[in-house]
Formats: sequence, C-alpha cells, structure tokens
Amino acid sequence: MKDMTVAVSVMILIVSLSDFGYAQQNPEVELFTVEVAQPEDPKFEESVFGEGPLVQVGSDIGDLVVFQKAGINRDLDTVQGKLLSALDFPAEPLVNFPINRSGLQLSDQYFLKVNWDNKYIVGRPVQSIDNPATDFTVLEPNSAIFAYRFYIDDQFLILAQNKEFYGKRVDEIHNAQTTSFQFIGKSGVNTRIIWSDKYVAWVDVREDGRTPFLRVKGIEDIFNAQISAAEIGGNFGPLFGFVGESRVVYGCAPDQIHYSFCYTDLDAPDRQEKVIKVFEPAPDRAPGVYYTVLTNQYLFWVEQYFDGELGFQDLVFAWPVNTLDDPDAIFNVTTHGSGAGNLHADENVAVWNGVDVILENNPLGGIDIKFGSSGIYGARLPWLFVRGDANEDGRIDLTDAIFIFKHVSLQGQSPRCQDAEDVDDNGDIEETDGKILLNYLFLGGPPPESPFPEMGKDPTLDNLACQ
Repeated sequence: MKDMTVAVSVMILIVSLSDFGYAQQNPEVELFTVEVAQPEDPKFEESVFGEGPLVQVGSDIGDLVVFQKAGINRDLDTVQGKLLSALDFPAEPLVNFPINRSGLQLSDQYFLKVNWDNKYIVGRPVQSIDNPATDFTVLEPNSAIFAYRFYIDDQFLILAQNKEFYGKRVDEIHNAQTTSFQFIGKSGVNTRIIWSDKYVAWVDVREDGRTPFLRVKGIEDIFNAQISAAEIGGNFGPLFGFVGESRVVYGCAPDQIHYSFCYTDLDAPDRQEKVIKVFEPAPDRAPGVYYTVLTNQYLFWVEQYFDGELGFQDLVFAWPVNTLDDPDAIFNVTTHGSGAGNLHADENVAVWNGVDVILENNPLGGIDIKFGSSGIYGARLPWLFVRGDANEDGRIDLTDAIFIFKHVSLQGQSPRCQDAEDVDDNGDIEETDGKILLNYLFLGGPPPESPFPEMGKDPTLDNLACQ
C-alpha cells in the first residue's frame, strides 16, 4: 500500500509539473547518491551535512564531490570528498577545521578554504587534496584585504570585500602577499563578480541606492585602474555568469512583479536585455527560485513550490545553454520533491544537499509528508560540446587542428572531451580528423559533423568519452 501511495503521489507531482510548461525528466539524466546519513544510525546527529557541496569535473584526478559534515555540537567540521567513480565506497576525510563558518571553493586546480577568525585563506592542490602537508597560504592572516566572498577558476582568484573587488591571476596564487592582489573596481551593493575570456562584469547601483546597472570592463583591462568600467542600464539582479564570451545571464524582474531569467549580449551594438523565462506564481502554488548555477553547458536551479496535495516541493531543473532562447528545452532533473538545497554544479554535473521525502497515508485522510535520511545527491547530464573545438576555447581555428595532431602523435595533452576531436564522427581520433578540420578552415571543405557549429550532445554511440 505504501508503494502504491508513493507511486500515486509522484504521478500527482508529474501532473503538477506539466502546469509549469517543463518537459518531463530527461531519460539521459543519471541520478546518483554521493553520501547519506540515515536516521536510524546512532551517529546520525553527528553526521548532518553543513555547508553546500562542491563538484569539480574533468581534472587530472577525475570527477570530485567535496562536502562538509558537522557534528551536532558544532565543535568540529569534517570536509570529506568522493570521486564519482567511487560512489559505492565511503567518502574519505580531506581536512578538519573548527566550525567558524569557513567558506570553501573548488576549481580544477585548487581547493581553498577560509579561516574567518584569523582572516586568511589556505589552499591545497586538487591533486593532493587528501594531503594536509600540501597546504599553502593564499592570503596571509589578518591582511588588510580579506575575502568575505571569493571566487576562483583557472584564470583568476577574486576577493570581494566591503563592496570592492580585488584579484590576482591563478598562476600567482602561491604569492600570499596582500600587495599581490590588485584592485578591480567598486560596487554599491554586496554582489558577485563574473568574467569570461572577453569581459569582467558586476552589478552596481545608481546614487538613489535602488536602480541597478551593470559595470563591464574588457578582461585584458581587469587590473588597469586607468580604464573605467562601462555602465550598462537594465534590470540587473543576481549575476549567474557568462555563456560564451559575451552573453551575461542573470536574474531580473522586468515588470517589478515576476522573477525572471534574462540575458544581455555585450557584443551586440544595442546591448538590449532579453527576457528568456518568466516564473508565474499561482494561487495554490507560489514558486521560488533558489541556488541558480550557470556552467559552460547548463543553467541549473532549484525551484520550490507549494502543492495542495504534497506540500512544499524542491525540484532541480536544467536548461542547456545552447537553447536559452527556448523555454521548452527546460527539463526537471529530479523525479520527486527531495528537499533540494545548496545546489552546486560544474559542466554537466550537479550536486545538492537533500532529504528524502516519505509520503504516507494519514489514517484520518490525506497524505503525511515525513523526512527520512539526509544526504548529498547528484545528477549527471549529457555532455554538450562543439565538434572540432578540441582545446575547448570556444573557437574553431588552427589551434584545434594542432591540438589534434599533437594528441595523436602522443606529444600533447588528452582532451577533456574526446568526441570534440573526432571531427568526422567515425568513433576514432586520428590524423585524418586534423586534416579534415584544416580543409574546412582554409580550403572550403565540409564542416565537422554534428554537433556543429552550435553546442550539442553526441548523436552517435561510440567508445569516446567526455569528462
């Protein structure tokens, strides 16, 4: 009877989702469980999950999920990690530190954490994330500049302090001197900063303290104080990131009522704002959008709504970035309300804190909602790529052919996406792929096979992989 109740409840939820206009769950989505704390475990209260999980995809060590577990008396937090290829094995502790709300960041190269008491940042190479002996100081204790928020990728480490941004290039990360951080710009609000290979951008406000606008600089001038950031008017809310080099995606409210997703193409002459998704509230179901994360491949978010039968539901959704002009391309990642929170994503993988929702018949009528185990859950989506973009720099040019030739001759690095090198889509990476690409670029030959020139998934089953 219980199984039938759950099945009926999930069916009700699926019908409710159709009201949102989203497609059903993509059958190519692979759901997985990273780590679970069971209520019947005597140490359950010492295993609750704290800060949001982090996921890092495609480094030399593979796909890694890092998450924080906190004791009930909050004496000590344990940061643990697990490779997605080892989900059946217990997570390994990575580092212990006192519970003082330490911020965590993860990139393909480094794992960073903040000590709030002494105001400094410690880093560790991802390849040595389980080795405390490899710790190094990123920012010295009690420095004049301190990161209330900080962001890192393979280009920059940027600190946000008192509505000002400071940064350094990642190849300078081992230089702990405060003076190694250079001033980038100011903002009238506490907000984040985003960047691409072409632009750096952040939200500022007018003198009235209410009207937001976007400040933009060319990435080559990020540390040049003599170059002022351009001002772009609009309805800018929280920034999610860039799609490609110039399309900045953000939350907005064009009519001051509905929450929406918007983008502005900074390369367009008029730089006009485009509304791409409007979230419509309903009398019995007021949706809220949380934890929005933009990767190079997908826009992920958690959507909470109230259903009269099921109560509050938290669902994870995804939107391929190559279809951001088509809301019909949105699909739900989760199959039922799982109490999703603290969503984080990288490329085609998303992870989140969650609780199991247990639906049971109430003897007095209706359905009772109970919460079971808590844990870290995730989903792997199809990898999106452009065939021929072997070095994944967003452009198809001579450097891609050179990349293929070097890889085939075993003198170059392996690609993260092997399918991108398979220009003719025959299932093999060979010298011919580089020649076909050169013929297309310089002699008017046929283009690479699909997906090209737009990003998409591989239409052919073969032994090549992207990760």
